[in-house]
Amino acid sequence: MPSHSPDSLTLLAPLSGLVVPLDQVPDPAFAQRLAGDGVALEPLDQRLVAPSDGRVLHVHRAGHALTLAVSGLEVLIHVGLDTVKLNGKGFDPRVKAGDDVRAGDLLLTFDADYVATHARSLITPVIVTNMERVGTLQGRTGRVVGGRDPLIHLRLEAAAPEGASPVAGESVESVPIVITSETGLHARPAAAVAGAARRFTSEVRLVKGNREANARSVVSIMTLEVAGGDTVTVAARGDDASAAVAAIVETLTSGLAAGHGRDPKRPASAPIPARRPASSDGSLKGVPASPGVAIGAVFHLRHDDEVLEERATDPSHERRALDAAIAAAHLQLEALQARLATEADADRGAIFAAHQELLEDPELLDGAAELMRGGASAAYAWRQAYLEQVNRVLALQNELLAGRAADLRDVGRRVLHLLVGREGASQDVPPDSIVVAEDLAPSDAASLDRTRVRGFCTTMGSATSHVAILARGLGIPAVAGIDPRVLELPSGTRVVLDGDAGTLR
Repeated sequence: MPSHSPDSLTLLAPLSGLVVPLDQVPDPAFAQRLAGDGVALEPLDQRLVAPSDGRVLHVHRAGHALTLAVSGLEVLIHVGLDTVKLNGKGFDPRVKAGDDVRAGDLLLTFDADYVATHARSLITPVIVTNMERVGTLQGRTGRVVGGRDPLIHLRLEAAAPEGASPVAGESVESVPIVITSETGLHARPAAAVAGAARRFTSEVRLVKGNREANARSVVSIMTLEVAGGDTVTVAARGDDASAAVAAIVETLTSGLAAGHGRDPKRPASAPIPARRPASSDGSLKGVPASPGVAIGAVFHLRHDDEVLEERATDPSHERRALDAAIAAAHLQLEALQARLATEADADRGAIFAAHQELLEDPELLDGAAELMRGGASAAYAWRQAYLEQVNRVLALQNELLAGRAADLRDVGRRVLHLLVGREGASQDVPPDSIVVAEDLAPSDAASLDRTRVRGFCTTMGSATSHVAILARGLGIPAVAGIDPRVLELPSGTRVVLDGDAGTLR
């Protein structure tokens, strides 16, 4: 149970997962501590539980975030990044504002696979928003079990005396401001507003209709439930009221408050900095992607570049060849879906249903057809067309779309193998193998022979990638984002892969 005393508080982990320092969260509102201080988690389960006894202050209408009152503190738990845009899909809140909860009580459940494939990230910040009550905050590192392991220890300051004198000075109110963001003032823009308000001594309020919120409080702003298209005003009283109102109006109309801001020094698709210090036992560190421990021999899986004939003499023949390969790819993907429905579950098969849709992408097909009309072979035209689409998507520097680029590459390679006669067959993996690769495509993961493959690790990817989702569904231990030195291990080296700790020894 979490420990309480008048001057200290320990919060349990609300989820099982890997602890991520807040400054490594790829969102400036959290990384720059605009919303408050704490840590984040890379989830390894789908149940959010209460980190302490307390009362539910607010549950966001999209179901992805909630705030608890705990010993005078406001604790915000925000499942994923940009998850407000899912409009509640994938989330099932089990509590409402005003409910009293005990440590370990279920707060909400979520579909981790759906959220991971439709939102920017599953990284879940756990933060204290009213840090004026906190003397020191110390977060745990490593892996934690939800509802059991301590996550954050806080030393508390004495509460400010009630009945303080009202703030003196001028009173200023802004003109009405229309919130243009479709998602309204959710956690990130609320944090930006609160961060701006805390720079001033004046009392600042955000007003919507006949309701108002303390502009210094993220939770208070969120409870206003300001949606896109709503109108608010900013009111302040104090010696620097005019400057405070001007700053908050600027924040409300800026890209960050509209939900589009990000740290200009970090592109949206930039990975979280590596968290792979060398272990004392010499093991290589990564991120837990699928639980379990496996012992086996290293097998390096690589994709060889195909040597293609560029030119062809009969465009009609090449088009028929491409059509046949695409039809065969459809059948392969149907077989993969059927296999996953038997070995894992139908939800994992939805990944390959999306691959089938990509086979019908008009821009992809039109690009290949145009090259074939110009005399290119089917294989060369197809490869050029799908790689062009992959590069276009990657150029958008969006984490969610980067996953779509990986799917495009996987689909493209499948059809290409059929065109050159490789039939998309997987490599011959020896028995008792630990597969090592820079990255694996979803097809690679789904096609692994489980009688031969004990586990796998990749230097790229994350715990929320399609490959990790498939590994968990198939019960294969896996580690993602592992130290690149793993690629230097000789084939056949005996290793222990720990999917729970995220290590290879």
